[in-house]
Amino acid sequence: MVWLLAIPATVEFVGGEMGWWRYNARRQVMVTFTVGLAVGRGFFAELSDPGNWTFWGPVLVFGSIWFAVAVLQWVRNRGQYREDHEHPHVA
Repeated sequence: MVWLLAIPATVEFVGGEMGWWRYNARRQVMVTFTVGLAVGRGFFAELSDPGNWTFWGPVLVFGSIWFAVAVLQWVRNRGQYREDHEHPHVA
């Protein structure tokens, strides 16, 4: 269940970062709700049995996907999050 509930948030993040769709608050609320259920269940499993892969498996897999997509888009956009992006002529 933890794995399935984390998929919508991953799809939302990847789609938003890749520019496949624009930000939508309603969609964000829905995916945040579902991933919140996943994280809550995962934390419960981790607290019940430390080192439990019910928690760490999705964290590593989906976290790696999110990180890779964020870095890829940052590189593609030449550091869109840098302060000098808005004012490239300012030293």
